[in-house]
Amino acid sequence: MNERLRIASMLVAHRYALKKTQRQIAEKLNITHQQVQKYERMDNNISAIKLIKFCNSFDISLQSFQNGDAYQILDGAEISLIKKTKAVNIIEQIEGIHETNLYIIKKQEELQKREEQINDQSASR
Repeated sequence: MNERLRIASMLVAHRYALKKTQRQIAEKLNITHQQVQKYERMDNNISAIKLIKFCNSFDISLQSFQNGDAYQILDGAEISLIKKTKAVNIIEQIEGIHETNLYIIKKQEELQKREEQINDQSASR
């Protein structure tokens, strides 16, 4: 799994497991709730300093972000099924966006290779 995807998924899972809003997380990290949104959507990378501050603020192992499973965190969380489902949907949306981006990058690379082949053929004539 991509590191950015893992971190975004883990942020969502931990936030829901902690029963915190994006605004509450933002207050702990001294950032805006919009920035938390961007971290969770993978629009922006969370800095190592902010990630460590998140972990320290909520007594979470930094290692869980490297080796953890967002779905297991949610499964073990003492939150309602509705909240678990909402968090899972967000994580699946993040994963879907990631997969779509990988597909687009792959197709762009294929098109670029074809264009280079056409240019090479044209140049050799």
